[in-house]
Parts: sequence; structure tokens; C-alpha cells
Amino acid sequence: MRCSICGLPLRPSQQSEATCASLSCRRLYRLRAPKTYGRRCSYCARPAAPDEDTCEDPRCRSLRAGWIDGRKRETERRTAIDRVGAEQERELRETHGPAVPERLLLARLPANEHTTTPLPDERRAAFEENLKGALDRALEDPDRPFPETPATPARHDALIGAACGACRGSCCRHGGVRAYLYPDHFRRYLRDHPGASREQIVSEYLSRLPAESYHD
Repeated sequence: MRCSICGLPLRPSQQSEATCASLSCRRLYRLRAPKTYGRRCSYCARPAAPDEDTCEDPRCRSLRAGWIDGRKRETERRTAIDRVGAEQERELRETHGPAVPERLLLARLPANEHTTTPLPDERRAAFEENLKGALDRALEDPDRPFPETPATPARHDALIGAACGACRGSCCRHGGVRAYLYPDHFRRYLRDHPGASREQIVSEYLSRLPAESYHD
């Protein structure tokens, strides 16, 4: 037997090895023939099938197929979005000509697809509790300074309306049963409505709750 790197005869004690005792030969051999470890299933970590990312378990294969289908659908979705965006931009330029800036910023908006359902009493009660809690904190210190939100320019009304119409409440769902109402909001309300009592404010806000809301 000879060293697979330098070709020197191997000693009897080295007959089961691929190289001689030279450190350089052993290093070169590791580089040329790295040790291969068996592939593992991406989902259960058991040995994977040959040339596969999963084992033979049908559940793991189903998960893998679903992931591949999901990636494919996402790619198709993004391609469709890009196509629609390009078509919309082309129509804008054909209609308005040089009035359209050379470079446009395209904003991809979420879209709420939930269905409406009668507003549950539990959600109504949770909203009322949160409303009163935020209002009481404002009443404890009504004169505390709060940041002013600048008014949105009127020229943006059409853009904001179009964005909200496309979003259909997808952003608002994060308000949950709090509706983004915090003590500073009520401090501003108290300033703009001097003399309003706690009961009047609570009643005013509860009267705005609809009979139906989006599911969840």
C-alpha cells in the first residue's frame, strides 16, 4: 500500500490509512476527499432519502411539497404584482404625459380579506374597559404636554383615500379592542372639547361602534 498523496510505501501499522504520517499529505487528502456526512431530513432530522431533502415519511414529504408550492405561489403573486404595477404606470404616463414624474415610488399595500360578523358583546365590553382606562389616566393629569400631530395637507386627501380603500382595514386590525386610543389622545380631546364630562366622552365613543365588525 502506498500513500495516496506522495506515493511512498506505507508502514505495516498504516496499511488501513490512505496516507503516510506526513501532516501535509493528510491535510491534502482531507481537502481532496472531504468526509461526507449523511443528509438529514429538513423536518425530522432523520436520515434523508438519496438526493432528497426529506426522509421517506409521507408527512415530511407533504410538508416539503407544501413549502415548494408556497414558494411557487409567492413567486407567481410577486410577478403578477409587478405586471399590474407596470401596467398602471404605463396608463398614468399615457394619460398625464409629462405631469408624471420620471421616477415613481410604488407602494404595495396590504388588503383585508376578512368577512364581517356581528360585533360580539365581549369585544364591545373589552373596548369600553380599555377606553375608560385610557380616559381616566388622561383625567388624572389633563394638562400634561403631549406631542402635536401635524395636519395632513389637503392635497394628499385623494391619495390617502385611495390607500385606505385598497387596504380595507388591514392596518386597522392591529388596533384590536384598543383602537389606538391612549391618554394623550384624550388630553387632546379634552382641550378641544372643554367642559365635556367623562360620561359624555365614553358615550360619544361607544356610539361609534358598528353593529358588525371584521371577523377576529
